[in-house]
Amino acid sequence: MRVGEFDEEFTNALLDSIAEISSIRSSTVSCKHFVPLLRIFPEKTSRTMKAVEQRTKRINILYETYLLKVEKGEADLKCIVSSLGNDKLTLDEIHGTCVSLLQAPPDAVASATYQCCAWLCSPEGQPFQKEAVDAILAAYNGDRDEAWRMAFREETVPLIVSLYKETLRFWPTAPFGSRATSKEINLNGTIIPKGMGVLMDHRGVNHDIDHYGADARSFNPRRFVDNDTPLPHLAYGTGGRICPAYQISNRIISANLTRLLLAFEMKQVEGTRLPSISRDDYSDAYGNVAFSRTYDCSFVARDEKWLKGIITSEKM
Repeated sequence: MRVGEFDEEFTNALLDSIAEISSIRSSTVSCKHFVPLLRIFPEKTSRTMKAVEQRTKRINILYETYLLKVEKGEADLKCIVSSLGNDKLTLDEIHGTCVSLLQAPPDAVASATYQCCAWLCSPEGQPFQKEAVDAILAAYNGDRDEAWRMAFREETVPLIVSLYKETLRFWPTAPFGSRATSKEINLNGTIIPKGMGVLMDHRGVNHDIDHYGADARSFNPRRFVDNDTPLPHLAYGTGGRICPAYQISNRIISANLTRLLLAFEMKQVEGTRLPSISRDDYSDAYGNVAFSRTYDCSFVARDEKWLKGIITSEKM
């Protein structure tokens, strides 16, 4: 299902419920997290519980619509959900993966896009914008329309790929990953029992000088040019429990940045909320999910006539 195949009210309600769930996933400010005695007091139905109900209701509608399309032979069998069926997943497993696909991308995609724009509009990032636009146009022989059209279909601009990878490395949306040991592990003489909870320090690993070099704690948008390592960072986790939506999230971030750079010159607005591009202090949320701090950014059309024209053509 794509946006446009269901009404705006449905879409907004789904996104609102996802945002509400993300807000509680990112929160560690509840007193109950630190005072166990408070957990004995029952809670009334919370906004989050209602959000889960609303999300489930709408995901069920989407999934049932998909199954009906399959039954009628109308489904695109190259879609993500169909590929999960080809991998021999059960209906429950497919449904659970769909929940992850819908919940995770708004976290990673939105936060990474916002935080990258924060850097681009800062004094440090503004000079890079022209280099990025030139790289996009060079990849498409100067054809701006083609570059815009293909943004969501392919990733052929190494500098843009490097830019979003470095953004996810430097400002990971999920600073920590929760896991449990599947067997007893001997880690340098320390025995970790089976079933023990373990936290992966994604941010610590992503900023590891031994792995990334002396500039690991600096933002370098060219870091991954000519570097196609399959694991450039731990923002999505790793192994069998890696985020199932990481590839589509990467594509959407890449496309967002490509189109924003083609369309606008980004500038910070003096005297207002300035972007935070600090390595550690970039989010007001402390917990499982980090969100870019709110800031003001001025978007100035690079070519207003061209931009209006291409937007109009897409609406037709």
